Amino acid sequence: RRGKIWLLKIDNNGDIIYENKLGDVNRSEHLKNFRKIENGYILSGFFVDSTFITYKGFLLKTNENFDSIWMRKYFYYNNLYDYNFFYDASPTSDNGYIAIGKARPDVGESTSKMWVVNVDSMGCDTPGCATGTFVKELFPYVRDRGEELRIWPNPVREEFWVKLPLATSPPLIPPNGGKPARIVVYNSQGIKIKEMLVQGGEEAVKVNVQGWTKGIYYVRMIVKGRSLGSGKVVVE
Repeated sequence: RRGKIWLLKIDNNGDIIYENKLGDVNRSEHLKNFRKIENGYILSGFFVDSTFITYKGFLLKTNENFDSIWMRKYFYYNNLYDYNFFYDASPTSDNGYIAIGKARPDVGESTSKMWVVNVDSMGCDTPGCATGTFVKELFPYVRDRGEELRIWPNPVREEFWVKLPLATSPPLIPPNGGKPARIVVYNSQGIKIKEMLVQGGEEAVKVNVQGWTKGIYYVRMIVKGRSLGSGKVVVE
């Protein structure tokens, strides 16, 4: 089953004052909390990402009439059947929000971790996400083949692997004299941390993170200056 979040405001007689359906059409949408804030509402919960069959958290801010101001999606683990649940979100003194929940990978750990995410007034957990400049610079999906890279393990302490989309296709990895594909990693400020050439025929690339600062990093596969896929990894 697929659907959107459906909000209704009713009077004491049960008559609808106004209503709205919000967010993307997702599988198994779960709205866990609905909190009144200044000039609107903040909603929190989780949904099933159909691409990887992964539960991801979301925050949704609306005005007084339930019109969407912004909606953002978040995850700590991002592999098949991983769980990322938000149960509540509250405003903070710096005009941002803090969301709480739990996260657990499907493979490797048997217990859930407490999950806390602090975002700014636009729901951004990385600088500039609301303006588009940061996202456009790191993840320009200019081809229809752009997709989310599979990264494991995630989070990581020593090294992680990146599965390459269409990596063995000759147009992507020219055998002689062409411009090879690259894996590029950026930190949360958009600064390039690492760049690696992809050898022809490789299906996955290993990236060593020893000595990196803890935090969120962004991974992009680039061919001829264009992105074929991107993803996010957490370094513990």
